Amino acid sequence: MADYQTSGSLWGALCTVAARNPDVEAILSPGRQPLRFGDLGDRLRRVRDDLARLGLGRGDRIVTVLRRGPETAVCAVGLMSSAICIPLNPDFSETELESYFKQLHADAVIVPEGHGHAARSAAAALGIRVVELVSKMSDPAGTFSLVGQLQPDVPERVPSWNADEDVALVLLTSGSTAQPKAVPLRVRHLVAYAQISGEHYALGPHDRCLHVMPMFHGHGLKSCLIVPLANGCGIIAAPEFDIPTFFQQMNALRPTWYSAASAIHQSILARIDEYREVARDAKLRFIRSGSGRLDPKVMAGLEEAFGAPVVERYGMSETGNLAANPLPPEIRKPGSVGRLVGNEVAIVDGNGTVLGPNTEGEIVARGPSVFDGYLDNPEATAAAFLNGWFRTGDLGRFDDDGYLIITGRLKDVINRGGEKIGTAEVEAALLQHPEIIEALTQQEVQAFARGQLVGSKVPKRVFFLPSLPKSATNKIRRRETAARCLELLKSAPLEQDAAPSRAWSPLEREIAAGWKRVLGIEEIGLDDDFFMIGGDSLQASELFARFHQNYRIALNLGQIFEEASTVAGMARLIERSRSERSKAPRETGGMVTIKASGNRSPLFVVPGTTGNPVGFIHLARLLDPRQPMIGIESRGMDGIETPLTRMQDVAADNVARMRKIQPQGPYFLAGQCFGGRVVYEMARQLEAAGERVGMLFMLDASSPFFNRQGQRRGEQTTVLRRTSRWDFLTRYVLDRMKRHVNRFMRLKGPERRAFIREKFSAAKTILQTGDLFRGDRRQFARRAVYAANLKVGRNYVPGTFGGPTILCLTRDREIKGPRNYRLDWLTLVPQIGAPVYMGGRDSGDMQNPPYVYELADLINRELEAVYHLHAAVAPASRRAVASVAVG
Repeated sequence: MADYQTSGSLWGALCTVAARNPDVEAILSPGRQPLRFGDLGDRLRRVRDDLARLGLGRGDRIVTVLRRGPETAVCAVGLMSSAICIPLNPDFSETELESYFKQLHADAVIVPEGHGHAARSAAAALGIRVVELVSKMSDPAGTFSLVGQLQPDVPERVPSWNADEDVALVLLTSGSTAQPKAVPLRVRHLVAYAQISGEHYALGPHDRCLHVMPMFHGHGLKSCLIVPLANGCGIIAAPEFDIPTFFQQMNALRPTWYSAASAIHQSILARIDEYREVARDAKLRFIRSGSGRLDPKVMAGLEEAFGAPVVERYGMSETGNLAANPLPPEIRKPGSVGRLVGNEVAIVDGNGTVLGPNTEGEIVARGPSVFDGYLDNPEATAAAFLNGWFRTGDLGRFDDDGYLIITGRLKDVINRGGEKIGTAEVEAALLQHPEIIEALTQQEVQAFARGQLVGSKVPKRVFFLPSLPKSATNKIRRRETAARCLELLKSAPLEQDAAPSRAWSPLEREIAAGWKRVLGIEEIGLDDDFFMIGGDSLQASELFARFHQNYRIALNLGQIFEEASTVAGMARLIERSRSERSKAPRETGGMVTIKASGNRSPLFVVPGTTGNPVGFIHLARLLDPRQPMIGIESRGMDGIETPLTRMQDVAADNVARMRKIQPQGPYFLAGQCFGGRVVYEMARQLEAAGERVGMLFMLDASSPFFNRQGQRRGEQTTVLRRTSRWDFLTRYVLDRMKRHVNRFMRLKGPERRAFIREKFSAAKTILQTGDLFRGDRRQFARRAVYAANLKVGRNYVPGTFGGPTILCLTRDREIKGPRNYRLDWLTLVPQIGAPVYMGGRDSGDMQNPPYVYELADLINRELEAVYHLHAAVAPASRRAVASVAVG
């Protein structure tokens, strides 16, 4: 950690800046003569001397009830330099102000000349002196006098500046969940905060900040006032904020950056179409976001409009900056608040033990800008610190690269079936929905959330409010919102999960028992969605294999996306399958409809070497509502057909099956890892047949020419026929034994005994029938498919393709060998240009939360561009998608 300055005065820091750059404009305001750094010292000295004549100075608590503007800015800096500045919202009622004046033991209140009647009345009721701020619009920006009467029993003070241990600023916490606490910040805290921020953003006299935050808010006083001024950076302090004024100032006064809360960013973006030329011409160096999480859609929109990076930071009134995303060219990570800046931060458990990376716990902090304790509140101070660390009350974790991820607030944690859920992670996921502007722990919402979050974190009930209750600083009042939702919950009609209960059928109980065993959870409802409560593609395969064995019926894996996604639905499906057993089975052709809705041409997806496309479920649920998705399963997965062993045959077979659904192009293809090479060959064959490929997405596609050991493809002699049937059987048995041991180790007491009895019964059946598979050979078939696909991959060397192609690679993949052989696609397919890097270590990560969000955004954006350009919605495909069999 850098050795940040923790001694000296704020006055001294500003004098140093003024001496270096006296002619730089420090305070600007539209239509006013600017105040230069060389003159700022005189203005601050005037504030100090005016206070001293009124018998006020160091240690006195002076409340300001002032609206934004250049005079308020200079007054605040002057108070922080020579007294204690306590800013309050000028829109507070008289009752609120009187309560705060009493809580804060105010010595004086500053109000504008001729205004502030509520504050004057509240002060009079408590016998507190009122000081008027007197200014003229014809004077330079920041020019004013402080006028009041010297009380007979209060002598004049000798003017003096605050020292490093003096309290300079007191901020009230947001009060969204409790009575606000007062946070005293000493001079050393402010100086350290300014140095930390100045270094991180490389601020200097070449910069200018457009101030848009309220000046009774820590963001407005510290981040947008003290930080820029202490680093020689001027500020534009207009007396009001609205969108036209914002862009007028940007055009006329040429700021290089601005910092705002998420609500202000949203309001700017909402009007951006009117000011795109101004925004692009502004050439901002960066945009900073604080005071809460920023919606990723807003971040992307601002970056596109301004052509400048938007960087989030994490901190609070009590701490200053704790973490911040870096400016380019360093890496910003979506979903994180960045790396540590200036202070120490740790993740601890409930006992205060420091936890390692990727483990969630409470965020604690200590360091030069972290405060010492609450004002006049020793109980709150004692509760806020643990072994010298300040307890932020936030939940989070560090990733392997030291980036901090916020997952919620301790007070907002939800206990759902024993799992602790942080609401921030749920909010962040829901805010990615295009129709949601702001969320608390906020339909379409549930369906959307299923693709973003593990099942246990998907909201069970969703209520819609016209707006969310907020504090004066635009933070959501969570307790008030929760109280409103509780009232709605009491009066709302019961939904299916709360519908009058009915007795479970024996079959439903059997199915639920199977779900519990596969998912490892205790409670399951009749209408719980398999994926909502934590199921994944592997568990779905295991579940269907188990039911095929138990009920001797053929279930298609794709049905888990539709009727069979709940216990009740699965029971209906099994009963229907039993009654129709004598009928010929439905021919599916290995085409799995993962997402049926939408009127566009389907996105056909091909999985990796496992041959099972169920892994695309998360991506499907994040696709544009108009975009269907159909998975192509490898031949042989059913245990009846023989797996194909040449890439050209695999691709030709896939194309033939695909064209039964969509006879003509344009075709949209995506493949994962090995599947990326399969869709590449499919695209080549379609191109050779004169069909148009609308877009080819290769998702972390394996190298075209080399295997991971660096051997050229096509040179190996290992072929499928050299792998005997007994090799497959041996691997199958060993894999099953390993899985059984792992499951046994997770069980306890009676569960272990029941598990042993089950496996002995299975072994007895195998010995009696001589059938290792007990009538279900699909596990064996899947291993045969896997081996066949490995052979296909070893021996295939691709040719060229001239159609539109996007190569997505994972940025954290471990590279074995002298170089990343996957980049050879850029030579073979030059129209790719450059790969798009996604989060995660492999293609499996790319398909799952949280990394699948990036992938879905990319695919939606690229498909939208194609449709916008070509209007390529094929009527034939619309009819086909609705009728395609689920495989």
